[in-house]
Amino acid sequence: MNGPNSLEKRIERTETLISILSKEFFLKLKSDLEEWPRTYEFTHLEKNYKAMFSVFGSFTLSDLKQTVGFSPIYYLSLCNNGYQQLVWTKPDGEIMDDPKQIFDELRKHIQIFETSISKTHLREKQA
Repeated sequence: MNGPNSLEKRIERTETLISILSKEFFLKLKSDLEEWPRTYEFTHLEKNYKAMFSVFGSFTLSDLKQTVGFSPIYYLSLCNNGYQQLVWTKPDGEIMDDPKQIFDELRKHIQIFETSISKTHLREKQA
């Protein structure tokens, strides 16, 4: 079955997103290329991050040091739009299918994450 919501289409869209993100963030594969989920690591502004992609079409960005029970920095999943096409979607339903828009969102959410971590560490030192 190779319909618009098939596993093959989800894998194709996920691999396309990996390829696009690799051009901007230089993703380094840390798992087996033939198996899912796929895990990549990258450095952005001297900080290390982990990007995880599932076979069903999800992308999760997290801090490399985060453990079980973490909140991701950023998350996208493949959903059907009104035309039965798979599109990358934020948890609130906003479609994020333009690569530039995804890059901008990732940079913004990384900045928000790093700012909040810095503020948390500063408060801990003051306590």
